[in-house]
Amino acid sequence: MCCSLKLTKFFFMLVDILFLLMGFAMVGIGVWVQLNQADFLGVLVDSKYVSVPLVMIAAGTIVVIVSIIGCIGALMQQKCCLIMFVVCVLFVFMMELAVGIIAFLHRNEIEGTLKEELLEGMKNDLSHPSWDVIQNKLKCCGVNNASDWLIGDKVSIPDSCCRFPRCGLQGVKIAHRDACFTKVKSEIKDNFYYLGAAGIGLGVCQIIAIISGISLLVILWRHNKTV
Repeated sequence: MCCSLKLTKFFFMLVDILFLLMGFAMVGIGVWVQLNQADFLGVLVDSKYVSVPLVMIAAGTIVVIVSIIGCIGALMQQKCCLIMFVVCVLFVFMMELAVGIIAFLHRNEIEGTLKEELLEGMKNDLSHPSWDVIQNKLKCCGVNNASDWLIGDKVSIPDSCCRFPRCGLQGVKIAHRDACFTKVKSEIKDNFYYLGAAGIGLGVCQIIAIISGISLLVILWRHNKTV
């Protein structure tokens, strides 16, 4: 029994360390994606597309804290800490699963909603500096095309739609031909792929952590009964 306890504790510690590293990785990926898509904050009137990295950062922080609790529980053979570890990991896993299912069911709504958000953002003068950054960075103009900027009696477009200062006064003739909607959508999808891959990796690690945590609890319970 003593040998099985040591082996189970050793395996749990390995899993817990991996879980801890995964938590730090989630925080890092979440911060990187948040910084990478910061330019979109000013052009989207709804923040749901840019809040996902914040959720990832929060989940990663919880994972780090829970991993430390699990480590303490294993080293000190504290069943209450191990029970807390298993329950917290299971809760986070169920929340991630629910969010994943909701995102999958509504995946087809994202494209239409994103276009509406971008068009609405163009009407807000405060978002124009962010639009300049995006149009310069992605070499695009407007949501569908450059004519999106010709609101009312306007005949000029932002200089970020073309290649030299005050070029916007010449109108849509020399504007970038690519639509920003297509490129912004691609950027956001790429960010979601990174977050999705991190989420899958965490999910696998969580399942192993739950199994190893329960196994250690069972071994400790049997060990205490025989002592």
